[in-house]
Amino acid sequence: ISNVRIASAAANADTAASPISLGYNYAVSGWRVVGCDTTWPSSVGSALSAGIEGGAQSGTYVGFNYVHEVYGSLATPQNHGIYYSTENSAAVFPANDNIIEYNYMVNCTGGSFVQFYSSAGVDMERNTIRHNVGVTSGKYGLNLNISFISGDVYNNVIIGTPLAGLQFNNGGASTFAINVSFNTFYNCAYSGNYSVISHD
Repeated sequence: ISNVRIASAAANADTAASPISLGYNYAVSGWRVVGCDTTWPSSVGSALSAGIEGGAQSGTYVGFNYVHEVYGSLATPQNHGIYYSTENSAAVFPANDNIIEYNYMVNCTGGSFVQFYSSAGVDMERNTIRHNVGVTSGKYGLNLNISFISGDVYNNVIIGTPLAGLQFNNGGASTFAINVSFNTFYNCAYSGNYSVISHD
């Protein structure tokens, strides 16, 4: 998917859908999303959407995209700029070996700029998040949540997050190998409840 502009969702949209969703078809991998312009300007918290939803995919490339005006409920900020997950415990296919780079994410006030999450408790490994810029989120900057256990996070610029600029949660895994280097965090954790880099 390349060079597509999707101005989606009315201000009161309440459907769990994203402008670009790679979905949860576990037999498919290797998607590329390059040079796209996506937005999700709904303020309804039940929408559960993202500017780009990687879903439970492996081997994808998401780069050079403009993700902006991703809104949602401030009480339940679960609409993110870019989102990957492993949520189906019956068909366990984790989000591994994905590259997220050179994306510009602005006004993602419905959630975090980038979020990985595994409600199935399946380890997510070897993901790379690099050379991205995020300005003004409603939650975290980069939220490497439950079971993100290995990868590289470097040369990102994160500005304006009420919670941590970088959040880890390895889900209790015995190994935890994430390289974090050369990132810039400015005006992060300004709500006072978190440190700039946090392990939950």
